[in-house]
Amino acid sequence: MEWVETTAKTVDEATALALDQLGVDQADAEIEVLEEAKTGLFGRVRGEARIRARVRPTEPRAKEERRRPASKTAKDPGTKPARSPKQTPTQRADADGGSPAPARAPRRPVKTATAATDGSGEAIPADIEQAGRSFLEGLVEAAAVEATVDVRAVNENMIEFRVIGKDLGFLIGPKAQTLQAVQELMRTHVHYETQTASGRLLLDIGGYREKRKAALAAFTIRVVEEVRASGTPRLLEPMSPADRKVIHDCVNDLTGVASSSEGFEPNRYVVLSPA
Repeated sequence: MEWVETTAKTVDEATALALDQLGVDQADAEIEVLEEAKTGLFGRVRGEARIRARVRPTEPRAKEERRRPASKTAKDPGTKPARSPKQTPTQRADADGGSPAPARAPRRPVKTATAATDGSGEAIPADIEQAGRSFLEGLVEAAAVEATVDVRAVNENMIEFRVIGKDLGFLIGPKAQTLQAVQELMRTHVHYETQTASGRLLLDIGGYREKRKAALAAFTIRVVEEVRASGTPRLLEPMSPADRKVIHDCVNDLTGVASSSEGFEPNRYVVLSPA
């Protein structure tokens, strides 16, 4: 993932700008302070803070971390305990004076995950895809709707799951709050099932994200024209980091207007002003 550099009056403001461009929360970003703001006499700012940030690379957990902890039973390092002969359930029951214990079911072999591709050339880990699919297919079945689950690699560090069907509005909810909640549940399920860092997982239901992105781009172009004509800044309504990123990306492709984010979560908003 490439680094982005931002400058502002303070490190916090520069960090917020970088997070808006990356479209991630601070917990998912790697941030380096290149230069802090300098203050002169009477507290006047003489130089701006400069930072660089990128989406935090994900690495699989070390093998040692995935191993079970060693037994706490103390052992003499100089001697080896003698092994007792194996007993059948009936022999163990006779020794204990009770009924034979039921035989333990054999452990299922662990499947080795292999990377698949979605046609774009990006690899999709098979265990992550399987875990995400099973969660969403179970959700679709419980909701009693007709829908299919698709998965694609957006880039080397992002995988998007899509639920495709009709009448899925109740899974999106007002301002996509239900969609965000389902996405977090899916992420938790995948992380628990795979026990590995799986990068960024996105969820789209009923094509909502693509429709939202197109609507925001059209809205941004219209507001940019108004700012150009009036020459006065325009404050937009509070938006999520993902929506603010769409606004910033759209403005970056236009001329005559600059964008910035102000305020604090969850009421952080975008300001469009003449460049």
